Amino acid sequence: MEFWAVSLCNLHPNTILHVSIFIHFCEAFLGVLPHFNLFRHLFCLKKKGGSGSKVVGGVYLQLRDGMASEYINVPLNTSLKGWNSRWFYIKQSHPLIRCDVHYIPVNHSNWSERPNNAEMEQVMELLELSKGLELRGELVAASFIVRRIQPCKERAHPAFDFKGDNDGTRESTDRLSKKEVKDRAMDLFSSNVSFSWPKGTKAFNCTNPPPQVTISLRVYQAIIAEHSTDSLMKRFIRRIGQYTFQMCREPIGQKE
Repeated sequence: MEFWAVSLCNLHPNTILHVSIFIHFCEAFLGVLPHFNLFRHLFCLKKKGGSGSKVVGGVYLQLRDGMASEYINVPLNTSLKGWNSRWFYIKQSHPLIRCDVHYIPVNHSNWSERPNNAEMEQVMELLELSKGLELRGELVAASFIVRRIQPCKERAHPAFDFKGDNDGTRESTDRLSKKEVKDRAMDLFSSNVSFSWPKGTKAFNCTNPPPQVTISLRVYQAIIAEHSTDSLMKRFIRRIGQYTFQMCREPIGQKE
């Protein structure tokens, strides 16, 4: 929202759903943290026309032309007439989220800006990673509904570290039945949806973590002694330590 200079109240409900699905898709099915350049590659921001409010729900996300084959199908419920009469906003005690109810969003060039060539290197790797997944938007939503988490909310850890019933990021400890999960998800999408889970596709969690790679990082200290001119410098390099990290997935954008 800071990048686009819009407020939470400016977003249409389907846009909030799009963002939630994208976040959970990245964390629980790609095994990476949400990737903003991938998001910019897939989506652009638009201003809503018509006679409705220019503030509440005044902007929406749109999948770019030609991106349907590169992203999961998200059959949104487009019949949301009167939704704003059922929503309300509460003043924040701490201004952590931009929410200016008096601000009317103005079109900006970055609403449609795409990642540059350097940023696309990582995007292409993530797109290749997603090709083998047989998923649809309603299944991604059902996944975060059954876990009882809010993808857009700041959480202690991402979905690929989810710890089950005792996880601290759950909004409620009560379990939902399959029917309850399906009914809640059905309200978000068009009638033409299916909740049959594809074989071989399973959400990541702490017991089913993403593939990991061990990275050894050598840290060096450079001691620089200047002589008579700035162009003449003598450098002494000394290794001062080696550290090992565990990372989910292979480092995006790095190749051997």
